[in-house]
Amino acid sequence: MPARCLAVAFLLLLLAAVSPAMASTGFTATISSASEVPTNSSTGTGAGTFVLNDAHTQLTIHITYTGLSANQIAAHLHDGLPGFNGPIKLTLAGAGTTSATWDRVWSSTDATEPLTSAVVADLLAGKLYVNIHSTTYTGGELRGQLVSDATPNKASTWGRIKHLYH
Repeated sequence: MPARCLAVAFLLLLLAAVSPAMASTGFTATISSASEVPTNSSTGTGAGTFVLNDAHTQLTIHITYTGLSANQIAAHLHDGLPGFNGPIKLTLAGAGTTSATWDRVWSSTDATEPLTSAVVADLLAGKLYVNIHSTTYTGGELRGQLVSDATPNKASTWGRIKHLYH
């Protein structure tokens, strides 16, 4: 019986060691006018959290912003390094107000703008950013680069917790 307890304890330790490697990958974005290219005088601010699933087929998105100088005309995820503008990869929203919160799951099965392996590679390389456009700053009022977050458990689910025990 002691050998069996030792084996169970070993398996639990092994699962604990493997679980972080199997965890989803998290990202954050601090959204401001200071990151916009070119910068502007907007006092609007925002933040985003993003969780890429283990299979790299879904990106869970939570973005909130407030204080735009005028109504939002569009919002996107773009492909580009800090300091450089790049092409749109995902439309987040169309026309809106001076503040909003969005929750969305971007999937590889989306019909119009699928999450592709090339976009995932750019995400992992730090090449995606949020851009919020307004009627005052049509090229973009607020911007935030997606950066790796060491604590992706912000979007923990019961399924991920159960995974630890199976």
